[in-house]
Amino acid sequence: ATARAAKYKSPLVDFSDLGELVTTKGSDSQSLDNMLEVLVAGGLDVLVAMRVLIPPAWSSREDLDEDLEAFYEYYALHSEPWDGPAGIVLCDGRHAACALDRNGLRPARWARSDDNHVIVASEAGLWDVPDSRIVAKGRLGPGEMIAVDLIEHKLLNSAAIDAVNRARAPYKKWLRQELMYLESHLIDPALAAEPFSPEVLARYQKQFALTREERDVILKTLAEDEAEATGSMGDDTPIAVLSQKSRPLYEYFRQSFAQVTNPP
Repeated sequence: ATARAAKYKSPLVDFSDLGELVTTKGSDSQSLDNMLEVLVAGGLDVLVAMRVLIPPAWSSREDLDEDLEAFYEYYALHSEPWDGPAGIVLCDGRHAACALDRNGLRPARWARSDDNHVIVASEAGLWDVPDSRIVAKGRLGPGEMIAVDLIEHKLLNSAAIDAVNRARAPYKKWLRQELMYLESHLIDPALAAEPFSPEVLARYQKQFALTREERDVILKTLAEDEAEATGSMGDDTPIAVLSQKSRPLYEYFRQSFAQVTNPP
């Protein structure tokens, strides 16, 4: 959010006096709340703002409507997704909603009773309502969202929310007019028409420190199956600094990763 702060500007408002849009001294939940408040205060409907901040996995999905894909692609240019793991509940006075991030690691089950009460909980059976009074129920999957319109008294599932969002603006037209896809300018058809000779190819592979394992396990899978290779995380080779073979510079570095959900 801090990296994207420069993009939030308007000729009508001087944002320089606002300071930090998102606090860096609180929890990740507080940061998300700050960012949601910024988008809503800037004029976005809360159902749009939530799908901008916590979108589903939309890229490269063949079953996704083109207009809906354009909606997510347009807003992906403005904000990276918040991946949680998170199950978010919120209310802005008009909508009460619950959403899961695209990994879907948090459980969220919902039920609607015959007197139009909607209950959301992490487990089924937490509500003290007989099954005979439940008229609809379900669970949220990865990237899904459910909302209750408190004014029109409607229950909106992910499909209904997306149907409204994709029709809010001509996102596909905007992308077609303003967005330039680099791959369409960088791909040289001559490279595929005239492949390298084995000698030249071997020289380039050595120049870029491409190992046989990377070539046969990773690149081959990418080229033949259009998918990422899967395998174990084990590495039985000596670390670069102790290896007797020439290793690429980046292999001399190791990065530790630890995700902290609630920092002190």
